[in-house]
Amino acid sequence: NTFLLLCAPNIQNLLPTVVSRCQIIELPPQGEIELSEEEFQNQLSAISYLLIVGVGEKLKMAQTIAQGRLEALLWLDYQILTYRKIMLKKYLTRVGDLTSNQLLTIFEKINKTKEMIEANVNPRFALECFLLNLPVSHLGGVMDTGLDRRGEMW
Repeated sequence: NTFLLLCAPNIQNLLPTVVSRCQIIELPPQGEIELSEEEFQNQLSAISYLLIVGVGEKLKMAQTIAQGRLEALLWLDYQILTYRKIMLKKYLTRVGDLTSNQLLTIFEKINKTKEMIEANVNPRFALECFLLNLPVSHLGGVMDTGLDRRGEMW
């Protein structure tokens, strides 16, 4: 399996035939949010923690993050930047051996969660759905979660 990462500042700059064959993942503009190396390491530790903790801890974290709509959206933007950096720097072995497919699924879930919050869904509920559907790390490996019986994300 090969993944090609095509970055463009504006989707209209790409040919429609190229766009039709791509999976679009919108990232916040680079200058809008920057992660220092220390912030990245903190985010990386938090992500590794989220992959191993139980439901109760994830629900507590959602409650803490969801103090307000803007705080929740900012936290999700940091998640996008962190996962993006994970993909680019190949820190995969440091976050439970996530596969490229799992990382792409997480990107989709983050974007879906942002859409839910922007559509006025309760931020805590949206974050709980996101956190509870992250892959779960078991004995050094990662098990997929997040799909309902029909194969759709939440």
